[in-house]
Amino acid sequence: MKKNNFLATMTLSLIALSGAIRMNAQDTIELRNGIQVIGSVMEISATEVKYKKAVNPDGPIYSELKNNITRIAYKNGTKEEFQFEKPWLQAEEKNEFKPVAQKKFIEMKQIGSKYWYGEKTLNESEMQDVLLLMNNPKITSHVKLAKKQRGWQHIGFAAFPFGIASLYFLSESSGGLFSHYNTPYDKQYENNAKLTALLGLACLTTSITLKVKRTKNNKQALKLYQENY
Repeated sequence: MKKNNFLATMTLSLIALSGAIRMNAQDTIELRNGIQVIGSVMEISATEVKYKKAVNPDGPIYSELKNNITRIAYKNGTKEEFQFEKPWLQAEEKNEFKPVAQKKFIEMKQIGSKYWYGEKTLNESEMQDVLLLMNNPKITSHVKLAKKQRGWQHIGFAAFPFGIASLYFLSESSGGLFSHYNTPYDKQYENNAKLTALLGLACLTTSITLKVKRTKNNKQALKLYQENY
């Protein structure tokens, strides 16, 4: 009886020892939250560790982020430490990002009718001269259009003489603004008054349209400069 008890005890001890040996013959993954995972490391990638659990060696493959692991003690006795990588710095440290190109030119922005260029204040013409130095085809196109529109925009001043002429013809029709007598030239004066009034209005409308387009081209040229330089 004592012999049987001894054999049973020895058998249980051997089984426990065998289990302990098997457990010790596994990798130990130590997590930052204090938990230890016993298993077999299958793969270590740039961001995670894949492993199988010792309690189910034929089971599924699990994965854990490297950032959640402090150390792995391998079954051959070696150990590997893992440093915590700040997520917002990982891309930079691994050179996985494309840095924003540093501006080589002075910043320029519009404030009212003036343009701030570094510490200098430029007028429209000076601003355009600076932009033309960039030799950028798109910027140059917008600047040249704005310059032409500015030159033709002065046509608006012609509205004043046309307006005066229209008033003159109106005053001459019917012998004057306050005359009740008709003359053979009344109809011609009235037509001339209408024509000069229309010409004056056309000049004024054209000038306003050119100013709007000129402003738009200046803004587009400045936007391209800010985006590229």
